[in-house]
Amino acid sequence: MMATELENETIIVAPINELSTIEGVTDTSCALVWLDPSNGDAERQAGLPAENCTNHALTEPAIDDIDGDGTPEVLSATGDQRLVAHDADTGAERWRHPTTSLGYSKPATANLLPGDGKEVVVVDLQGGLFVVRSNGTTAWDRNHDSSTWADPQIADFDGDGDPEIAVGTGDAIYLYEADGELLWEKDISAQFLVTGQADDGKAPELFVASNDDVVALDGDDGGTIWSRSLDTISKMHSVGDGDGDGTDEVYLGLSGGTVQALDASDGTDEWSTQFPGENRIMPPPTLGDIGGDRSPELVVGTQEGVVYVLDPSSGEQLATYERETPIWTYPVLADIDEDPGSEILIMYGDGRVAALSFEG
Repeated sequence: MMATELENETIIVAPINELSTIEGVTDTSCALVWLDPSNGDAERQAGLPAENCTNHALTEPAIDDIDGDGTPEVLSATGDQRLVAHDADTGAERWRHPTTSLGYSKPATANLLPGDGKEVVVVDLQGGLFVVRSNGTTAWDRNHDSSTWADPQIADFDGDGDPEIAVGTGDAIYLYEADGELLWEKDISAQFLVTGQADDGKAPELFVASNDDVVALDGDDGGTIWSRSLDTISKMHSVGDGDGDGTDEVYLGLSGGTVQALDASDGTDEWSTQFPGENRIMPPPTLGDIGGDRSPELVVGTQEGVVYVLDPSSGEQLATYERETPIWTYPVLADIDEDPGSEILIMYGDGRVAALSFEG
C-alpha cells in the first residue's frame, strides 16, 4: 500500500493480490485500488488480467509527478511483466514498460538524467534493473540474473552531489551512477535494503538484511562498517533517529515475534521487545510521527493481527489495536485528516485496509 501527500492532497492506493487458487478470479481480483482518505471507500481501480492474477501480482506502488504536468502518476510492477504508469486522478493507464519477470518490490523515482521529468527505477524478481524515462521509454537497463526482493535505493551515497542507484539481489549489492556506470559490487545477499546514516558524514549508508544477517555498508565504496548475525530471519523498513540522541537506529522485525533496535553506528543492541502469540513472520516496523508532537513513534503489525505503537527509544508499548486477521506487510503512515501527525494505515491479509489514529 502507498499513501502520498502532494499539494495538500493525500493519495492512497492499495495493491490487492488474490491467490490464483481462489475460485472466481476476475480482472479486478488483482488490482490497484484508490481509497478515499476520508472514509476508506474505493473510488476507482485498475485491474490485472485474471490469468496474471496471483500472490505478488502487483507491487507496492510509487506515487509521484514524474513528468511535471501537475498530475501524479501511480507506478507499479505487475505479474504480466510490466511497469505500468497510471494517472493518479483517473486511474487511466498512461504507459507500460516491459520487464523480464514479475515485479516484487516498490519502484523508486528521482531526477537522475538530463532532460525533462524524473526517471523511474524498477527491479524484477529475476534481477532485471530498468531505468525508465517519464514518458515510458528506456534510459538503460541491466540484468543481474539473481532473485531480487529488495526495493532499489536512490541517494547521493558517495557524497559527490549527484544521486546513485543501489540494487540488492540474492547474490550481491550493486551501486550504479545515474547513467548506468557500475561503481562497486559487494557479494552480500539482500532481502531488504534501506538507506540511513551510520556516522556523522554527509553521505548516507546502506543497511542490508538477509535471513539472519544485518550489515551496514559504506555507500562510497561498499566497505563493511559492521555486521550482525541475529540467528533468526530479520525484516527491515525504517532506519532513523527514533530516540533523538543524534544517531540513527535500525529497527527490525524478527521471526518469533520480536522487534529489535540496533545502534546504526556499530550494530549493537539498544533494546528488544517480545510480543505474545506465534508471529512466525514479523513484518518490519515503521518509524514516524503519529502523535503530532514532532517526535516519532514506532508502529508494528503482527501475524497475529495486532498493531502495536511503541516508544522508539525503549520499545515500551504505548497503544494496541487488535483484529483477528494476519498482517503481512509494514504499516504506512500518512496524514489523512486535519489533525497534527500522521495516521496509521494497515493492510490485512484479507485485503481490508484500516486507518488508525494515535494520541500520545
